[in-house]
Amino acid sequence: MKLNATKIKMLCIQHNITMRELANGSKMSISTLSQVMNGRNATANIINKLAIYFKIDISELIKE
Repeated sequence: MKLNATKIKMLCIQHNITMRELANGSKMSISTLSQVMNGRNATANIINKLAIYFKIDISELIKE
């Protein structure tokens, strides 16, 4: 699945956090986060971690 990178960037701005802080807070490596932000397919586990971190529905993070 592809992540909606624009949505994640906007959420980071709204929460005033960096990508590194997002990676640490969602318990993944910065390289993994970078890869999925740059178009690599994300696993359900990665999407779930991000959704939990931002307290939003998974569907908001998936690119259609």
